[in-house]
Amino acid sequence: NMVKDKKKRKLVFVLGLFQSGASIFGNSLSKLKFDLGKSNIEVPEYKAYSNKKLAEFNKKLLEDFNINWKDGFFDVWSEIEPEDSSEYQEEFELILESEFDEDSDIVIYDPRTTFLLPIWKKIIPVIKFDISYIIFTNTPQSNVESLYYIRSLDHRQALLIWLNAYFS
Repeated sequence: NMVKDKKKRKLVFVLGLFQSGASIFGNSLSKLKFDLGKSNIEVPEYKAYSNKKLAEFNKKLLEDFNINWKDGFFDVWSEIEPEDSSEYQEEFELILESEFDEDSDIVIYDPRTTFLLPIWKKIIPVIKFDISYIIFTNTPQSNVESLYYIRSLDHRQALLIWLNAYFS
């Protein structure tokens, strides 16, 4: 009598900067039976949709690693070692349990995840998930203008943010 292997859950990261369409697309994946979590909200400070607990988790990661996305350049690739990731793995597991159905496929979309992806990759339990990435890009000019008008960032700073998000 053989035991059937449990199928891995899908985990889709929808990545993109603010005003790129990523959160709208992430939200629409619910129509394809992807789980957005119980507390799907608009995050006013980012004018984007996200799961509230995941947005709070991203905020904590930014604070813990002293990252300000408005700085433009920062190196998150070397910020966390596997032995340091257990606290974050446990917190992510709690979010999974409280926010998502046990066997559901999950979508994570929050603009800050675009900057934090290297850290996320170190804390996600890969043995449990089949991970995919959908990346939304917009032209540097449209992103710069968006950050200038909506977030009052100067053009140089906005361009640095775009470069860091897509080329770091």
